[in-house]
Amino acid sequence: MLCRRIPNDITGSVVTECRSLWEIYDVLLSQKPELAERVSRDEYTARMLFLKRGGALFFEVREQNRPVAVGGIQMPPGGEYGLIFNLCTRPDCTGRGYGTQLVDRLCLEAFSQAESAVYAITMEGFPLY
Repeated sequence: MLCRRIPNDITGSVVTECRSLWEIYDVLLSQKPELAERVSRDEYTARMLFLKRGGALFFEVREQNRPVAVGGIQMPPGGEYGLIFNLCTRPDCTGRGYGTQLVDRLCLEAFSQAESAVYAITMEGFPLY
């Protein structure tokens, strides 16, 4: 479990709603180039659109008009929890607190919808956020 509390004040956060599901793929690819071997941009975007139609929310941090960090949260209907997924920062933009700001915003969204806990879906652990 990632958190069971409303996150810290997000005033001054640079996190905004994601402008394009298409661009999430580029950020993930910058961190995991092998993604291109498993799924195309079109297929990935279609999967994210399916999740968005089911209530998933996507957020990003932009620098110089390009997304440099992204994250999503799925809140299953009738569930009491949120699931964070696709949390990623471009390698050249790490260490600036973007991941922490994304997690705070994703948790805030979950708690604003009366979710009582937030979990992170990850293969590698959650040490940085």
